[in-house]
Amino acid sequence: MAASSIWDKVDLTVLAERANVTQSSSRKSRHAARKRRKLKRTIWILDFIAILLWVYALSKLFVFDVDEYILARIAPGMMEALNYRVFIFLLAFTFVVIFFRRYYLGMAYILFFPLVVLVWKIPRLVYRTRSWVAALGVINMAATLIRDFKFNLVALTATAISVVLVAVSDKAYILVPAVLVLVAVLLWTSVRVVKCSLTPSRFLSLQQKLIDRAASSTFIAQVTEVNSELRKAEVERFNHTQLSTFQASLSTAILVCKFSYYWAYQLECYRRSALIHLFGTLSYFRLFIQTALTFALANYALLKASPESFSFDSQPTFIRVFWYSLSALFVNGIDGLAPASDMAIVIVVVQGVSGPLILSMLVLHYVQSFRQARRESEIKEVVAKIKANGDLLEVRLREQYEVGADEAWVRLQAFGQGAFSTAIEYLLARIPVDFLRVPD
Repeated sequence: MAASSIWDKVDLTVLAERANVTQSSSRKSRHAARKRRKLKRTIWILDFIAILLWVYALSKLFVFDVDEYILARIAPGMMEALNYRVFIFLLAFTFVVIFFRRYYLGMAYILFFPLVVLVWKIPRLVYRTRSWVAALGVINMAATLIRDFKFNLVALTATAISVVLVAVSDKAYILVPAVLVLVAVLLWTSVRVVKCSLTPSRFLSLQQKLIDRAASSTFIAQVTEVNSELRKAEVERFNHTQLSTFQASLSTAILVCKFSYYWAYQLECYRRSALIHLFGTLSYFRLFIQTALTFALANYALLKASPESFSFDSQPTFIRVFWYSLSALFVNGIDGLAPASDMAIVIVVVQGVSGPLILSMLVLHYVQSFRQARRESEIKEVVAKIKANGDLLEVRLREQYEVGADEAWVRLQAFGQGAFSTAIEYLLARIPVDFLRVPD
């Protein structure tokens, strides 16, 4: 007699016949714990070394000669050795490469430490906060970086080359083009920051498009529907393999359905959070720092090409020039360094205008943000459409499995711990009932 319902073919006693749980030995567990502790200590050591070396490299490039400063206080008689520092570094590098071959991976970790921080440590820190709102903020930032990849690459390359030229050259015909490039990048960045702050964010609409595409994809349909072989009339009772297939597809269907609701809820929380305004603030903060650095490099280039353009007590370092430029942004000055030529005065005047201008743009950004917050209909519509995808997925689940998502989850629990049981429990515990309820 053919089964009238797909659930009539489910016989949970089949699972009991094949139950065979294997446990790993305590010895292996202790060994794995020791390996994790050793790896953690190694990463701490590599982080410490990487931070020291990168701080040393950046300080030497942009601040002052660290080697000369240290050697002058520890061993003044060896100052002549600084003339051969390139050969000393080359010898040290060769020694490490030859005698520490086992540590190539560690050396690569140190060499690419900024990239490690960007793609691993920051995401891991966000994960440990257990906050999806923070995760969405990071995703928003990553999406922005990817969208502006060409601009960021061109701006970063041009800035890096110009900074190096200002740092190593004292020729006016090299310094002037380098400073002009820095100013052009600053103006270009300013226009983009203002434009982005005055236009609505495309992040939420992008999420809606991704969810729409996933919900309507052939792949999602295939992994969530009941296998056609299981619907055949000659299959009266599922064997163990068939029951496992049915359990996997059912749990996937529940997971996809609830994840759509969960994602919509997290976007709603993100919309209400302060993070949606924080990124605009960070953009203006970055613009302010970039402005200060650009003017500092311009003043430093002028100082190197024409020292008489400034009056000073002792030869200023880049840090002192940066402090001078930062103070000028607030229409202020510092002791021991002052403009003495028309060009230096012009730069100070432009700085005095730039600081209040950036502050005004930040205030305008906040005003515009709060005005947009009052007109929330478009943003709410995006969240409602994502919730509608969840409704559509639940309709499909009901068509395939003859029950709704909640009832399907109750029945799935009778199968025991499945592949996605923990994930489904997590989602169900974090989706408020009020969010799923349709308002009257």
